[in-house]
Amino acid sequence: MEGPEKTRVQFSVETDCAFCGWSGSSRHFTPLPASLTRLQKQHESILEATHALMRSVKENNRTRDSKSFMSGSVTIRYCNLVGKLVADHQREEERVLIPIVDEYLDSTASDSIRREHQEILEAVQRLNGKLTRVYRPAQDESRGAAFKLASDFEVLAREHFSHEENVIYWFVSLYLP
Repeated sequence: MEGPEKTRVQFSVETDCAFCGWSGSSRHFTPLPASLTRLQKQHESILEATHALMRSVKENNRTRDSKSFMSGSVTIRYCNLVGKLVADHQREEERVLIPIVDEYLDSTASDSIRREHQEILEAVQRLNGKLTRVYRPAQDESRGAAFKLASDFEVLAREHFSHEENVIYWFVSLYLP
């Protein structure tokens, strides 16, 4: 059995030397507390499930035979998995992250996080609705549009996760034991 994995958050510090005039940046690594490491791993799980969903949509775009409806149900299950992972993750952030942001930063920051969470949930719901229409037996919806929605969701989630991991988690790690 391996030891506990240490996750680190990286941040850069711009420095100027008053003595020699050197200017540059240095990178520092700060260990993340276990609760933030769990949240970060959830980000990875969501992105992995999203990539599996995108592969499934792409594969279904290539096949238009009788197996298409069956593989469509697999695609919808991937989408449901992404939705569940997102909802579970957001509940965990409400429990761990938001109280610290509220207390030590301000409610505007936590409101912004909640607004982004709502956007992500709505994107998953739109995608699920599109996939349900696309993979009905009498399909009249564009499969390309389903892939575009999945791709848009992936970009939205990746940008949100990047902001959380590079800014919010670092800030919250200052206040967690």
